[in-house]
Amino acid sequence: MLSQDERIVFRRLGVFAGGFTPEAVEGIFNGTVDLSFDPLEVIVSLLDKSLLSAVEEHTSDPWQEIKREEGSAASLYSEARFAVLETVREYALEQLSEEGEVEWAQRQHAIFFMELAEQAEPELKGPNQAGWLARLEREYSNIRAALSWSSDYDAEITIRLMYALMRFWYIRGHYAEGSEWLEKVLAKGDDVPVLLRAKALRASSSFAHRQGNQGLGESYLEESVALAHRAGDKALISDVQGQLGYVLLEQGDRKRAKALFEECLMLDRELGDKYGICWLLTALGEVARSEEDYAQSREYYEEGLLLAREAENKYNVAHLVGNLGAVALAEGDNGAATSLIVGSLVLVRELGYRPGIVACLTRFAAVAVALGKPGRAAKLSGAVGRVLETSDVRIDAVDERIYEQYLGRAREQLGEEEFEKSWAEGQAMELEEAIEYALEGIEIDVSR
Repeated sequence: MLSQDERIVFRRLGVFAGGFTPEAVEGIFNGTVDLSFDPLEVIVSLLDKSLLSAVEEHTSDPWQEIKREEGSAASLYSEARFAVLETVREYALEQLSEEGEVEWAQRQHAIFFMELAEQAEPELKGPNQAGWLARLEREYSNIRAALSWSSDYDAEITIRLMYALMRFWYIRGHYAEGSEWLEKVLAKGDDVPVLLRAKALRASSSFAHRQGNQGLGESYLEESVALAHRAGDKALISDVQGQLGYVLLEQGDRKRAKALFEECLMLDRELGDKYGICWLLTALGEVARSEEDYAQSREYYEEGLLLAREAENKYNVAHLVGNLGAVALAEGDNGAATSLIVGSLVLVRELGYRPGIVACLTRFAAVAVALGKPGRAAKLSGAVGRVLETSDVRIDAVDERIYEQYLGRAREQLGEEEFEKSWAEGQAMELEEAIEYALEGIEIDVSR
């Protein structure tokens, strides 16, 4: 038999999906009036009665593994975690429904995970990035449950949660899922406040862009820019106009893209937004690289890299180091290109950033062609092709043009039959196998 306190805690635990932490339990009970017991003490009692189980904070996925070294960012999140068997959870939800507490508990649950995502959002731009990515991944079942409830009952929670998750979704490549949730909220139309709708449109445009739907992305951005101006949010104006610049760059309108990037860069310098400055320097470097002005692109990338390293933002460091590798490749410095691309691959592999991994593999394929190894290039390209065919990941326009040129050279050098054979071998590879193959025989310098 359960005591009254145990019954209260037990039924409220039914709102959790995929496990929970002590911090999350406290979040569910926030705002409870006249609470006469400590929920965490009751958790221990429920453990003793085998209604809960302790879950070891560990995953076999090398991209999500949390390092336990003392003082590491990830060690901040090495707290206990608990789980409820699904059949037991269903019973807890039945009890919650009988007590009329379902809506209250689901709201508390959604608010907690919205606030967790908002806490994570700035951390995904700094030195704690890897640890927070892993934490959000572990809580993803709960995040989905929060989105499922809030998208029907509270648009504000949904949009705040989704906007905070945008970088996580982007790095992990969850473009289609992000789009689906956002479309559901945008369909509510005028029921969504101006600033929140502007943010939702901004997020939707990013996913449409990554999925290759430039027209839809541009229409979202045009509305988002207008709403951001109405709201008077300078940071959002810069963010949205910068994203519009990327869409224009993908469409080949380099002149308008560059003008927008330069305008936004001035605004971010005024705001003191170092992350935004780094992003826009990267964007201007992409414009210069697309124009084959490699000296200028290197200048932009290196200035951005200084800021990224200062902020200890591994994602931006990886992106910029990889771009510098592409510049070295274009200039014929295959040794520097290889070293820089390896440095980028080590970081994106650690972050689990699939688009970045694909970019590195395509660049390795190009280096292989330049070094007279067309079979290796075809094999790597086959591995890339498998990812592109089975996910939302795509290659950016600037890299795609260069990649296609090198791929054509590999096909000519090998002949159609041998090229297809090597390509098929690459397509049979899992992504981790392709990474190991790309790094074969290369001495990794992790100091870059």
